[in-house]
Amino acid sequence: MGRQEEDMSALLPDDVLAAVLRRVAPRGLASCRCACRSWRALIDGRRLLRADLLPRSVAGLFLCYYELDLPEFLARPGADLAGLTLPRATVVQDHCNGLVLDWHGVLNPATGRRAYLPDPPPLPALPEEYFLEYDHLAFDPAESPHYQVFSVPSILPAAFGRGMVAADPAADPAVHAAVSRSEWPPSPLVLSVFSSRTGRWEERSFVREGEAAGTVADMDYDSEVAQHSVCWQGALYVHRESDFVFRISLLEDTYRAIKPPKEIEALRGQSLVTLGRSQKGVYIAFIDSKRHLCVWTFDDDARDKMDWKQRYRCDLSGLALATPRRYGRWILQNANNSRDEGGNGNDDEEVLALAGQETEWDSDDEDILGTEDAIQGRYGFTILGFHPYKEIVFLHTSFRGLAYHLKSSKLEDLDDLYPKNYNDVAGHCARIENAFPYTPCWMGEL
Repeated sequence: MGRQEEDMSALLPDDVLAAVLRRVAPRGLASCRCACRSWRALIDGRRLLRADLLPRSVAGLFLCYYELDLPEFLARPGADLAGLTLPRATVVQDHCNGLVLDWHGVLNPATGRRAYLPDPPPLPALPEEYFLEYDHLAFDPAESPHYQVFSVPSILPAAFGRGMVAADPAADPAVHAAVSRSEWPPSPLVLSVFSSRTGRWEERSFVREGEAAGTVADMDYDSEVAQHSVCWQGALYVHRESDFVFRISLLEDTYRAIKPPKEIEALRGQSLVTLGRSQKGVYIAFIDSKRHLCVWTFDDDARDKMDWKQRYRCDLSGLALATPRRYGRWILQNANNSRDEGGNGNDDEEVLALAGQETEWDSDDEDILGTEDAIQGRYGFTILGFHPYKEIVFLHTSFRGLAYHLKSSKLEDLDDLYPKNYNDVAGHCARIENAFPYTPCWMGEL
């Protein structure tokens, strides 16, 4: 590096330079680390390059089922199956960068470590007979080894849903009417926030920037809202009523209510909308009645307007013509049928042999299905989640898992998603209740 360039980089504040370097790919960041002593100190001090510890690749999908105690793990080729499990009867509330939040606390499936959380304080500022809280996890190991849990309120459907009566028939009608007319979300929005740095819950007040989503009475509470959130570039994005997204700043104590795309707004809860993170940041998507996969990204260039930009509209109907000629190479653990419990789970030698096929899943050079191999989709498609680093959507149809490449429209058949004998246990109620792509984080402590 020449003296002039070195002097110019020295003019940048450390926070600005770190923000720039954080956008560099790991290989390029390693080269930057060798450029000069100050950059090396900054990269090491901010823990920008910890490829051995940080979540950098998808190991597989965690799947939670109706009527099954144990979640299953669908492992990609070459994934380390040992230790990537969730405890029995785990109810996943949220997940973020390798950590999982359940009813008891935060756990790291890769290391097996768990941290139990104290009970949160009562719902601040909002009457509990009209609102309930969902906990959401914010964790960015490139920024800090500490995580935060945000208890974000949601409108109680039984109290305000169309055609429904209040949860408590004895509730004060005047109070009910006043709550119905109030702005949603309120400003300030008072949240209970747990910090692993302090080990306790604290109340934090967030001031709204921009307009409210509407009044409590305006919201569509009958819509099926997945409660997962997305942590991206210093903000927590939370999916809420009427498919609004709350963008909560982790540092500035401000938030915004982001209006959904017009096509999603017109649904009025008639289709399941999925919020996730992928290559370009925050994504929102749904599959319409004609089997079009519609995908929007949050437009960073229009952040003041908090706008969505449609990125893809893919026709999935042509992918539902016939049965595939061969199964995929991903491996379902079948933990619910392990031999330790008298079941008929996967044979250990078979699993090890399959797991050793590749050292890394190359999603650009995988078993791609042609039109003649297309998946039988008589039950339609549902979205399981987004690949966090590539523009790939994981789908579910006719009991099988698929990886759909948004850029090329290529389709990969992963494997059967139902454990052995699952249909015998759940019958016609068999279904996946929760699913998410998992990126292992090997940092030791929680």
